[in-house]
Amino acid sequence: MKNDKGTIEKFLDVVMDGITEVRIIKVPRVGTASGYYTDVTKLISDIQRYNHNIYITLNPPIKALFARSANRLTPRPEKTTGDDEIASRRWLFIDIDSQRPSGISATDDEKFHAWELAKTIASFLRNKKWPEPVFCDSGNGYYLL
Repeated sequence: MKNDKGTIEKFLDVVMDGITEVRIIKVPRVGTASGYYTDVTKLISDIQRYNHNIYITLNPPIKALFARSANRLTPRPEKTTGDDEIASRRWLFIDIDSQRPSGISATDDEKFHAWELAKTIASFLRNKKWPEPVFCDSGNGYYLL
């Protein structure tokens, strides 16, 4: 996702449902930073200085987790959202990448094939009466939400 306020705001408007956890990995001298947000403006402000390794929970965590780090990033958190701490499932995450060694970027041809597969999967789901997915460029492939 582009690291500009407008793009981030549009994405969060679509996927955010109440609370979301933001997790940034490989932060220099910190490792991981995590925070729970209800305030989109604060979330965007806090993540804009980072340009990669930013993740959010697509499905909302239970409300109690907000107290861990309310609308702020915490370096080296003791705990982050576990699978059993998701309040509800709204999104199915499909990650489409080519097989290659870790740390090696996809070639243009591999990225093209990932795009073709993403379109095929979306068509299959559409024929099964699933809602139209959100397409996201992951850098090396595509996500369908």
